[in-house]
Amino acid sequence: MTVLTTPRPAATGAAVRPGARAGRDGFLDTVRAISILRVVLWHAFGYAAITYVVSAVPAMFFVTGSLLAHSIDRKGAAATLRDRLRRLLLPLWAFGAFAVGVMVAVDTFAGGAGTALPWSRMVWWLFPLEDPAGSAWQAGWLTDPLWYLRAMVWVLLAAPVLVAFARRWRAASILVPILAVLVLDVVGRELRWLPAEAARLPWLLGDFALYAGFAMLGVAHCDGVLDRVSRRTWWQLTVLCSGTAAWWVLSQPVPGYVVNNSHPAHLFVGGAWLCLAFLARDWLAGLASRPRLGRIVAVVNQRSLTIYLWHSATIITGYQLLWRVTDPGLSEVVFDVVLLGLVAAMTTAAVLLFGWIEDVAGRRTAQLWPAGRVTTARARRAPVVVGAAGIAVLVVAGCAVT
Repeated sequence: MTVLTTPRPAATGAAVRPGARAGRDGFLDTVRAISILRVVLWHAFGYAAITYVVSAVPAMFFVTGSLLAHSIDRKGAAATLRDRLRRLLLPLWAFGAFAVGVMVAVDTFAGGAGTALPWSRMVWWLFPLEDPAGSAWQAGWLTDPLWYLRAMVWVLLAAPVLVAFARRWRAASILVPILAVLVLDVVGRELRWLPAEAARLPWLLGDFALYAGFAMLGVAHCDGVLDRVSRRTWWQLTVLCSGTAAWWVLSQPVPGYVVNNSHPAHLFVGGAWLCLAFLARDWLAGLASRPRLGRIVAVVNQRSLTIYLWHSATIITGYQLLWRVTDPGLSEVVFDVVLLGLVAAMTTAAVLLFGWIEDVAGRRTAQLWPAGRVTTARARRAPVVVGAAGIAVLVVAGCAVT
């Protein structure tokens, strides 16, 4: 049995307020689509330089904050929380059925060192207040990216407070997260005073401070506050954030020079890219209205969680397949191009097989592809049949590559 190994370094009913957005926001959709695709590239290739190109997760929480504020305005905090958790948990449970099924099958039929599952921590697959865990065999490829869902759950649970805080104290909603990120980074450098079971707490709180801060910026966007910022100010903020990010990375501990490994670096790089996004706001919004690019943006947005959940599994499957069938002397460029093609194809297959779960979670008519229309009872049943068959096929494929 071959243990999956990491090929390259990698991380992991109220009235609408004035200024709130109605309907789809092409700017937000494009920012989220670009961010999701950048996450896939980072996990596929693991080059530290990729983390400096579009700070993806801060941008996604910015989008989330804007959408949460708009949703709370329309239907209240309780209904919004139920809706968002349902949209997050149902796709996670479907992916968990596959991932845990593969790990159980490997442990049962090809058991060996590292195949045992940490059952005491498997509860987080049901509600990710902590990172869902898996066996050592999968080397993190089925579980490492799921920290994002834990961070999202924390922000969702705090959303009513965050939205109210951002609206009552605009300046504090920017300054408090920055201060918290910096303090928690310093605290996290020396953990000997903490009990072993609490050693991760500064990092987890740092995640929350960082992403809650960007979510509250999203609230300001929803309310139209950021519309009043001049282009000159956005340029000044871009330079300030970029310069601070460069100073931090060069003078402070940033493991592997990977932005994601340092909350302050992530804060400043994320701030710089968000400022640049606002400088290019009209252009980014226009991409969502173009016939072909707009279709891609729409599909990525409607299947964003499916892509995020499944892309890492497709990446390691692509590596395993290529290692078995390609010439060892194949150039790295050709290998990377072929790998990217495989990942794109397999992730698209995952979208076809499991993307309809996002429709069910959102209480929409289930569709195999977001562009399609379901018009018959047989067509409405098709996603369930295809999805069940897909789970069986992928479980067998996952075992086969071991």
